[in-house]
This record gives sequence, structure tokens and C-alpha cells, in this order.
Amino acid sequence: MFNWIKSFLCHRTARVKLDGNLSYAVKIREGVPQGGVISPTLFVVFINDITNSLSRHISRALHADDFAMWSTAESTATVKVRMQEALNITSK
Repeated sequence: MFNWIKSFLCHRTARVKLDGNLSYAVKIREGVPQGGVISPTLFVVFINDITNSLSRHISRALHADDFAMWSTAESTATVKVRMQEALNITSK
């Protein structure tokens, strides 16, 4: 199973076709293939650990390959600090 997932995620390229002309291949180093049957599952497995490390003041929602987070507080300054901390955690 590990080898299958590895081959599914590694050595991917993308090309663009415009007016019948095909671009050079570009290596894709991040993300999961869009439309892949297992892609949403792999995304959730990966992102779930990240969401567990967020503060209790950060609300979050996961669906398929989307992730949203938000916070509420008495002041916008508090919300800004909380959201910046959450962004710092999720961007590591």
C-alpha cells in the first residue's frame, strides 16, 4: 500500500495546452492529484494532524480537499493574533 501511494504522489508533471501548443512539463512537488479517487482521503489524513495542533479558540472545517478556519472574539485584534498563530502552525 505504501509503495502504491508513493508512486501515486511522486514523479508527477503538468503541462498546459494553449491554442494547440503544449508547454514544457513542470514537476509537481506538492498536493494530491485533483480528481484522484484517493486524493480526498490522503488530504484529510495529512491535514487532520495539523488541525489537532490548533488552539481551542480556532474553529475549523474539513471537507474533501478543503480546509477552513476561523475565530471569534470581543476584539478584532484578538482575532488577528489567533488567526496569525493558526496560519503559522498550518504553514510549517
